[in-house]
Amino acid sequence: MPRAEDAVPPLTLLLYCIIMIVTAILNSLSYKKMLNAYKSQDPVNHPHNYEFYVNELNVLMYFLTALGIIYYKKHFTPHGKHWFNSQTFYTRQFFNMGLLDSAAGFLSCVGGAFVGGAVQSLINQTTIPMTLMLSKIFLQSKFTKRQNLGALIIVLGAVFSVLPSFLHPPDASSRSSTTSTGVVVFLLSVVPGAFSNVYKEYAFKTSENSVDVYYMTTWVSLFQITTGMLFLPTQSLKALGGIPWSEMGSQFVDGTYCTMGINARPGDDCEGAGLILLGYVVINFLYNIFSLLVVKHGSASLSVIAAAVALPLTNMSFSAKWLMGRDYEPFDYVNLLSTLVVLSGFILYSRSDAASDEDPDLWTPRTRKIETSKPKGKTLTLAAAGGSMAYLRPRSDSDPTTPGYTPIMVAKMGKGGTVDRLNQSMQGGSYGGMGETV
Repeated sequence: MPRAEDAVPPLTLLLYCIIMIVTAILNSLSYKKMLNAYKSQDPVNHPHNYEFYVNELNVLMYFLTALGIIYYKKHFTPHGKHWFNSQTFYTRQFFNMGLLDSAAGFLSCVGGAFVGGAVQSLINQTTIPMTLMLSKIFLQSKFTKRQNLGALIIVLGAVFSVLPSFLHPPDASSRSSTTSTGVVVFLLSVVPGAFSNVYKEYAFKTSENSVDVYYMTTWVSLFQITTGMLFLPTQSLKALGGIPWSEMGSQFVDGTYCTMGINARPGDDCEGAGLILLGYVVINFLYNIFSLLVVKHGSASLSVIAAAVALPLTNMSFSAKWLMGRDYEPFDYVNLLSTLVVLSGFILYSRSDAASDEDPDLWTPRTRKIETSKPKGKTLTLAAAGGSMAYLRPRSDSDPTTPGYTPIMVAKMGKGGTVDRLNQSMQGGSYGGMGETV
């Protein structure tokens, strides 16, 4: 239940949920359309790839947004300068977060260009079992049998969704066809993403001070941009683009032309690319605002329900020609069955603790220290990086604060251990953070 001061009329809360679901769907669709606009339509003969460029540009936009918010808070809010001077700069932690997130974002964009949108949203759910496994190994976290079973079902559903790409050659005439190489690269993005989650949990559980999410977003996204450049040479590998070394630098120049709708190379089809990119950024921004509003004025369980509704609707929306246009994807029985399997695992996992997690102080978009006698659960509503569907990820009471994670609570639990709960607000391959601390 929300706090009394956060209560809104039921119809208003219903409107927030509807807008969250709609923007979640559009978020995934616009992300895939953006990747299609910036990829080569003839990767065999013209293997250039602007996904690296658009990923860096996207993170830059979030960096500038967070920087603008910090400037406003410092100069135009009460006690703004005191707030700014009280922030703690964790150089090593922020750098490591940026490095891990840049790896996840790079692989997600490069692989996602050759993975259908519906398959993307299903593969993204494998972050749940991956993070769960790493939390067990490195943090000795414990999860219920229902959570483990739900995670296993999610993996089985994701595997079933990608089997056709390995058994049958891709449709060369489709802008959104799924290739086996694309699946492998996109799936690899889950690994640094999950490591990033676990590292954030460790870093913030051992931290004595809470950090404002905008301040953190600014620094982590800056490190994400700079460390992202380390991955540019890897595009010489065939699986990551097969770009000749001599053409590495020109990817940025030609990517800029593509943003302006100009086809600079054979294989380009950049019509409306800049508008699609801008549309994705705006939709992603709105999606994360309304995700926070649902959590703040409703509950965690309500956001879970909204995410569960959005997942199958998103996958079916990729087959709507009036929404996707030439990026349309057929919705066959494999997509349907995979979606149902993943959704069942998603619900099974998320409901393991949901009934006991309703804490009015926990599910508010602020950071506050409270005393509690026992853990309240290990799940949070998250938005996957790069426009994938909202899902639950095992946080093991974690604190993921790359651009895109909003601190919810810092709680002292048991014998003095510090537990951080956060709500991730913006993702992504490109991540951007929304929220505030007090």
